[in-house]
Amino acid sequence: MTDFENSLAGPLDRFIRAFYDARLEAARAGDLSLLEGFIASDVRWSEPEVGEHMGILRGRDAVIDMIRRALDATGGSFELAVAGTVESATHVSALIDWSAVSGDGRIEGREMAVTRSATASLRRPGSIRKISATTGRSGEKAGGP
Repeated sequence: MTDFENSLAGPLDRFIRAFYDARLEAARAGDLSLLEGFIASDVRWSEPEVGEHMGILRGRDAVIDMIRRALDATGGSFELAVAGTVESATHVSALIDWSAVSGDGRIEGREMAVTRSATASLRRPGSIRKISATTGRSGEKAGGP
């Protein structure tokens, strides 16, 4: 994100980008506890069921465990990046590009994650209270031919 784009971004946009940046750094550092401040203890998290580590998750520990299992299943190669966002006072929808090396090749896709902040304050988004993600078929690049 350029400085100009960052100046136009709202607080929830900056928050969700910071979360995904922290997720990448936590995975590289092997320390997923770095994500705890971003995720509410009573979070409700829904991921498409494309692997054993996905589904409906309740609580921060379950989410961090899901991220750990996704990294383990892909040899640490599972990465997500924010491609764009739209936000309201309490929610941010983020278009997420993901990729991983699995089996005999690289897989990639795109998902939409709708996130609700734990607080409605635009000055301080708080932590992720609820997230729901949807995606196309596993291994398919959304928007492609």
